[in-house]
Amino acid sequence: MGNQYFRLGRRKKQALIILVLLCLLLVSCNAPVNTESDQDLAPPPTTDLNAIGELPVTRAEFIYELSPKVFGKSYQPPVATDPVFNDLNGHWAEDLIEAFANEGFIAGYPDGTFRPDNLISRAEASVVLLKAKYGSSYSPPSPIGGVFADIDSHWAQSWIEALAAEGVIDSQAVSNFRPADEITQGEIIVWVMQVFGESQE
Repeated sequence: MGNQYFRLGRRKKQALIILVLLCLLLVSCNAPVNTESDQDLAPPPTTDLNAIGELPVTRAEFIYELSPKVFGKSYQPPVATDPVFNDLNGHWAEDLIEAFANEGFIAGYPDGTFRPDNLISRAEASVVLLKAKYGSSYSPPSPIGGVFADIDSHWAQSWIEALAAEGVIDSQAVSNFRPADEITQGEIIVWVMQVFGESQE
């Protein structure tokens, strides 16, 4: 190989050298780079289903998750021309939230806001779920007390007890409902399945 190289002409030698350099350049470009800046890169989104299931849910996200069960999977909300809430302009879920409000499934705050990016509590979710299933005129039975240790005299007591009657929460196995806690992604899946009687897709 070496003797053959020396017998090549000058131009052929130059071409061979250029070819070798190009090969080395390609190899170096494809090699993994490990720099200090790599340590500053954010980790990829978690794929741990348990971790995802524990994530809290905003009021807008809850409406979005519930929508296919209420209106159907292909439902497209109409453009809100006469908005109920004054803080949804330009929000990604504006039309869907307004559609729920027009059906009487949700209500906002006294100042006319809905606060879509606030986290939704388990008590609030209980009310919306039952209204979405039975209609805006639905009123739960009067509270009986003693179902959960931490909801007596709570503003949503009758709704929570009605939700327990749907089989969503086993009051015999769980003594506290934790009404002020934020509902999680995992809880939404279970609650919707129990209330609507089918698995969430």
